Amino acid sequence: MPSMIILCLLEIHVAYASQPLLDWYNNSEMVLVGKVISLSQVPATTNSSSQYPNQTRYDIQVEQYYKNPQSAKLITVYGYAKGIYFSNDPTYNVGDRLFLYVNKENGYYQIQSNSFKLDNDCNARTMIPLATLPFESPAISSPALGHDFYLSDPEGNTQEFFHIGNNITINFNELNALPVVKSATVELIVKTNNDTRTVMDDKKDVIVPACNGQIPMRWTFTPDTSGQYSTEVNVSGSYELGKGTTILFSERPMSTSFTVLENTGGPVIVKGPFLLPLQQFKSGIKAEDVKCSDGFTLVIKAEDGSPACVRPDTAHILAERGWTKSAINDAEISAFRTNTSNSNFTINYSITEGNRILDTNITNDTNTISLAISLDAPSNGSMTLVIPHIMDDMIHNKGAQLVVLSDGKEVINYNETEDKIHSITIPIIKGTKQIIVASIVIM
Repeated sequence: MPSMIILCLLEIHVAYASQPLLDWYNNSEMVLVGKVISLSQVPATTNSSSQYPNQTRYDIQVEQYYKNPQSAKLITVYGYAKGIYFSNDPTYNVGDRLFLYVNKENGYYQIQSNSFKLDNDCNARTMIPLATLPFESPAISSPALGHDFYLSDPEGNTQEFFHIGNNITINFNELNALPVVKSATVELIVKTNNDTRTVMDDKKDVIVPACNGQIPMRWTFTPDTSGQYSTEVNVSGSYELGKGTTILFSERPMSTSFTVLENTGGPVIVKGPFLLPLQQFKSGIKAEDVKCSDGFTLVIKAEDGSPACVRPDTAHILAERGWTKSAINDAEISAFRTNTSNSNFTINYSITEGNRILDTNITNDTNTISLAISLDAPSNGSMTLVIPHIMDDMIHNKGAQLVVLSDGKEVINYNETEDKIHSITIPIIKGTKQIIVASIVIM
């Protein structure tokens, strides 16, 4: 019987449906994916008085069992009789690839009404909202599939700070991890944080292909007032499983924020767009040929020849201090650890969900201490570090200046607090690989 079900999607890297997919799975004796290799009309095998006198017998070549796995790769199941339905025909044909929920009745496997035909060859495991099935090995990690949701200027430079009168591009990718097509309505809402006034509300209807499909979307917003803004994306829609069964869903809202500054000098022009210095360098561009955005100066580290883009006054300080040590460690290890010749310090940190610290390394000499952090940053966010006391002592006792580099480019919009503890909050842009925090004594 055709049905309509309402469910919520719980997003943890990939979108899993908790209800009713879990109920369908739990209420079935067997769940499998397979292809119809033959069929025939046979007398009904059930005792139901509402059952037609005939049923369809299907021979299924099993591709994968998801519940109650059998050794047999060929299984026989029974379903509705063919040739008696004018619409929403719940029967199948030879060659159809089916996702089957099956129960046994009178010794025969009966196809449940929530079963459906798959119109693709992709992995159907995402239809089972369980991290690990009883017969599967424990999951070590899940694929890093997440929504792209970030802000950029018209040239594509990712930013958190903008100016009045300049266009802001809001970028968002709608995803679909399930093996069925997704119809989604994506609503973008932009509000001012000071008075929560809605300044933009726009909806887009999209069809997202099955099997990790994604649809990129873009909005343009031009602020006319300075201050803090928040953006939120709400997604709802449906999955059509065929045979008249529709699943309605509503995803967890996603949000981010940005700052708009006064613009006293006319439109802000960003030269480029340029890749980050290390990205340019790793792509094969010579260090001396790396391009920096307007207002930044190219410097070359003497020890390893890698480039960095810093403000001119910072470049002067670095040159005077001979800051040539690279504290970057590219080893991707899962544990947070610290290496230094001076072990009398601790590092405490917090980082936004989805991002993680892979490794740290600290180097120091008489007048310079550099803390380098390797990151995995699949999304925009921030990191708050408690300044190690050996760095803090240098700042307070020797008047050292803090310099922050993100993938070789100086960060100027970090927040520093010295209330009860000395900490620094650094914005993280999606894709960031390394952050360097250095305390440098100006000689």
